[in-house]
Amino acid sequence: MQDLIFNFQSDDDSVKGSALEIWTEGLKEAFGSKGIDLTSVSKYRSYLESAGFEKIKQEEFRWPVGTWSDSHDPKKLGSHCQTNILDMRHAISIIPLTTCQTQSMPLEAVELLLEEVKKALLDPNIHAYLQM
Repeated sequence: MQDLIFNFQSDDDSVKGSALEIWTEGLKEAFGSKGIDLTSVSKYRSYLESAGFEKIKQEEFRWPVGTWSDSHDPKKLGSHCQTNILDMRHAISIIPLTTCQTQSMPLEAVELLLEEVKKALLDPNIHAYLQM
């Protein structure tokens, strides 16, 4: 199994207060209202143990978002991840953010947020990663 924890992080706090953080929190709340935990990956090991699996090998790593890394392979991976998120952001956001939050957002506000998310994803000063 391979999955990510949908929670943008950065070691230098460059995600803090950004559109990425606002978007993530909104989506976690919206999906959570429908019983979907976007951070459930962190519980996979206990789920497998409860099901009776033994000798579970778990590897965790950081998946960069964007091309901010100095190293070639993480920069390449980050570029692919950035493209994927840019391509999917509308599809995973419009319905949840306009209908599933405690205080649902108007469509125009979601569109503005998604433009800010795009800017943040393309900003080389934001050193975001996702935990895998």
